[in-house]
Amino acid sequence: MKTLPTCLCILGLAAVAQGGSVLMDQIGDNDGSSIGTTFSANQIFEEAYAQYDVACLDDFDNSAGMNASRISIVTGGWNGYAGLDAVQGLSGNFYESPEAAAVSLVGYTSVEVLGTPVGDADWAGPDGTSLVHMDADFAVNAGTAYVAIIPINEFGTNGQTGASDSVLGDGSGWQANPGDGFGFGGLQATAASIALRVIAGGASDPCDSMLAEAPCNADVNADYVVNVDDLLAVIGSFGEAGDGTSRPEGDCAPLPNGDCVVNVDDVLAVISGFGADCTPVLPTGGCCMDTGDCGDYTEDDCNAMGGSYLGDDSDCSACIYGACCYPDGSCVEQLDTACTGTWVGGSCADAGCQPIAQVCCVSSTECLEVDAATCDAFGGTMVEGACADAP
Repeated sequence: MKTLPTCLCILGLAAVAQGGSVLMDQIGDNDGSSIGTTFSANQIFEEAYAQYDVACLDDFDNSAGMNASRISIVTGGWNGYAGLDAVQGLSGNFYESPEAAAVSLVGYTSVEVLGTPVGDADWAGPDGTSLVHMDADFAVNAGTAYVAIIPINEFGTNGQTGASDSVLGDGSGWQANPGDGFGFGGLQATAASIALRVIAGGASDPCDSMLAEAPCNADVNADYVVNVDDLLAVIGSFGEAGDGTSRPEGDCAPLPNGDCVVNVDDVLAVISGFGADCTPVLPTGGCCMDTGDCGDYTEDDCNAMGGSYLGDDSDCSACIYGACCYPDGSCVEQLDTACTGTWVGGSCADAGCQPIAQVCCVSSTECLEVDAATCDAFGGTMVEGACADAP
C-alpha cells in the first residue's frame, strides 16, 4: 500500500555575489559565520505531494525600484536529502506580499531554471549546506520587496529541502504553503531571518546569450528551417551591430555567442546550414496507464491518452501494476499508486487475499458485530479484530 511519508516536517532555513550593488544580504561571508543551525521547509514537491509546496521568503527595501540580476540562498535538507545532485531545478520569485505567496508560489516575477543546481565552490558554511545562485533578469517592484528561491525536489527520491536561517536581517521571515499541507493556515512567520541575497542589475545584453547549435543557429527567422528567407534576413541587416540592448537579426555566427554584428560570417553560416530541419524535438518519458500499460510518449500525448506522465527521459520502471488486497478479502489488479488496501503485487490469483475481521465500536464499552453501513448508521467506528478484543 502506498502511504504518506512518515515525516513531512517543518523545521526551523536562504556569498557575496560579484557585480551589481547589493539590495539585500542575509548570507554574509562565505565562511558561513552568519548562518544558523536550523532549516525551514522550502520545496516544490512532486505532484503527489503538491499540497506541501512551500516557500521561504523574506523582505527588503527596494524604494529605488531597482531590478535584480542575481538571487542567492543557502539551502540544505533532511529526511532523506542526499544533496544538490538530486535537486531538479530552482524557482526564483518576487511577491507583492507574503499573503500573495500564500495564494500562489508563482510570483509576479518568476523564473524557473530546470536542471541540477551548481553550488558555489567558495562556500565554506555549515556541513550539509550549499550556496546556490540564480542569474536572470528579475523585474522587481519599487517599495518593499519579498523574495524566495524554491528548490524543485522530489520527496520520494531526495527527501526534504529547506532554507537556512540567518543571524542577519530583522530576525524573521515567512513560510507560504498555499495547499496548507503543513496545517498552519497557508502562511506563518519564521523564527529567524532567511539566508537570502539579492544583487541589483538591469537587463542583460542579448549578445551575451548563446546561439542555437549548428546548423540551427542559421535559422535566423525561427521558422524551424534554414532557407532563402534566412539568407535574405542576413543580407537585409548586413552591417548592423548590437547596442547592448538587442542583437541584430542576422547575427548568427560565429558560435557559440555570435559577435553582435552582421557580416560575412553570418552569410556563410546560412549557406552552410541551408536546408536544415530545426523542428524542435520534444522530450519523451514513461506514460503509465491505469491498466498498467506503459510506453514512451511526449507529455502532451500522454495526457491526451489519459495516462500519467512519469517525467522527461523517464522509463516505465515506476509504472507498477498488480494485486491489491482489501479488508473484505477482495482483490483488485491496479496500479500500486491507486491501491488503498494492502499492496501485494503479482496477480490476484496468486495474492491469497483474506478478509480482515472487523467489528463496530459504538462507544468505549459497546461493540457490535455489524457491517460498515450499519456501523456508520450507529455513529460507530469499524476496527480490526473481534468484539472480545476491541478496546
